[in-house]
Amino acid sequence: MKYIAIVVLILFVIISTPYVAYSSSDVEDDLDEIAYIDLQVSAVTTEMYKFIGWLPDEKEWMKEAAPKAVRDLEQLKSHLQIIDLPRNLSQLKKLDIKIIDTLKAIYTDIDKKEDKEIEDAFALLDKQYSKYQERLRKAFKKYKQTPKLPPKFEPIDEEIKLTNNEKDREAYLKAVKFIDEGELIQGYEELKALDLKYEGTPFGNCIRLRMTRCWLTFDEDICGGIEDPFKESFKVFSKIMNRSGYSPILYETFDRWRTTYQGCWGGMSNTSNIYNKKYNEKRWQIVQTIKKYLKKNPDDVWAKAQISLLMAIPNITRGGSLGNTNINYWGNLYPDILSKEGK
Repeated sequence: MKYIAIVVLILFVIISTPYVAYSSSDVEDDLDEIAYIDLQVSAVTTEMYKFIGWLPDEKEWMKEAAPKAVRDLEQLKSHLQIIDLPRNLSQLKKLDIKIIDTLKAIYTDIDKKEDKEIEDAFALLDKQYSKYQERLRKAFKKYKQTPKLPPKFEPIDEEIKLTNNEKDREAYLKAVKFIDEGELIQGYEELKALDLKYEGTPFGNCIRLRMTRCWLTFDEDICGGIEDPFKESFKVFSKIMNRSGYSPILYETFDRWRTTYQGCWGGMSNTSNIYNKKYNEKRWQIVQTIKKYLKKNPDDVWAKAQISLLMAIPNITRGGSLGNTNINYWGNLYPDILSKEGK
């Protein structure tokens, strides 16, 4: 299955990055929290890059955006200061705080600064960040453990555990195979039959998530009875992400929700509004849901892997030749839409 293959590939790749594991120890939880704060700091810099990198002559817009960026950074600094790391990691927090302070200084009255002054400040920031990243990597290597998935593991195996019988498992696998091969109508028909049977159940959520991919092609043979495919899809995403219980599809749901939300309400240009702050808050909420589940189910390796995958998704950034990086995420998740638009 194409999406599943991508997920497994991503998990393999991120094993060499800091955001790769979960354990219940206080230090590991603190490092996860630092990773979340760093994502939110990156959200601030991505937003300000819209003005510094793409709209440098719009000084009034820059002047309006900068105070909010400074306030957000101050809040993140306060959040970081309350994290109680062991003494041997205290320098890590100090370096992170120094980065935030440097960014605050850059953005304060940025509309009045010369380009050279801004460039020099970012050069200093780059040196600080390199030093911080090296320490962060060492901390994650020392305190984190990589979740080891069984040989030939596929996430969809966790989904079909929620079915009632073998017949339904086979029907679901058949439907997903159809969809991954581009035979969306056949796959959708299989899903509809299962949907009636599992409505309102955890497996019903899995079925509905697959159906959203079909809805978002806007194919009349699929969406004939659906007034607004986007609205219906977001109902599904919200139901899965906002429920208090664990689901084996939390990572994929977040991935689809973020990509679709940005495509619909943010945009894919380099000057679009990018709602990374909102996305990261939802990401962190889901991570907490999974961690709560793991307290009673500590041997669930897919749950641990979902945290790794969630924390490894980079923020949506600017600077691509065709637009922001959501274009890439959209193409990976909805290849059927791109191929349809290209015809």
